[in-house]
Amino acid sequence: MPKYDNPPLVEAWIAFDFEPRADKVSWGKDQIEAFAKAHASEFARIEMMVREEVRVEQSSNKELPRITDRKEIIDVVRMFNEAGTRIRQVGEDRIAYNLLRTAQEKYPGFGQLLDEALGYLHQYREFFHPLALRLATIHYVDVVEIPLGIEPTILTDYFEFIPDIPEDQFGLTIGYALRFVTKSPVDGAPLSTQLAIVPSPDPKMLRVRLDWEKPCPRLNFEDENELKSGLKQSKQFVVNCFERLITDKTRSLFKKNPE
Repeated sequence: MPKYDNPPLVEAWIAFDFEPRADKVSWGKDQIEAFAKAHASEFARIEMMVREEVRVEQSSNKELPRITDRKEIIDVVRMFNEAGTRIRQVGEDRIAYNLLRTAQEKYPGFGQLLDEALGYLHQYREFFHPLALRLATIHYVDVVEIPLGIEPTILTDYFEFIPDIPEDQFGLTIGYALRFVTKSPVDGAPLSTQLAIVPSPDPKMLRVRLDWEKPCPRLNFEDENELKSGLKQSKQFVVNCFERLITDKTRSLFKKNPE
């Protein structure tokens, strides 16, 4: 993988989705609290995403429907380290592990992300006992900052594939939100790539965000070597696609180190 002084990567994570056992314990607050307590020392704070489910009974005689039942459902529990750069997300039949790159903490590389994610996968399996791994998914978020000059910025100078619409009819294009879904020649799984212009805190910069999502199907979580091999293969495929998408002008923004 190319090395850059200032890589565009701002976030990377790996998610695991599971096939549950027929006799699994119902997902709920007691189970979540037990899991969180078992690993509380590893994280500085914990938060929960909760939604409310309401059951409504239809009424007659033109009366308003009546609420007959109301309950809170925990969608996901998030556990953060002190700096907020490492996040474990636990949901029903799912776990994800995120690494965030900041000015103070550099991205440690995919190898470390993978090792740490597999460690948390092992903890999840030991506690929840899922039947099998349904899907593993790699996610990347890149942010490219393009300096704005006197002349209009032409995105095709920075990205190889930017479709456009006729300016004489539609007017000047001032924003993009593009999503491509392609079939990976590596394993036949879909690769989702999204490119969007997003607000920048610096008025002299044009900020372009790239979101990558690559699932890795049919992996056996009993075989760590198979897991690592499949995830590394998918990661390299995403990196190759990124390098194919950008131009040399974009690479110059990242200040590539000598090999």
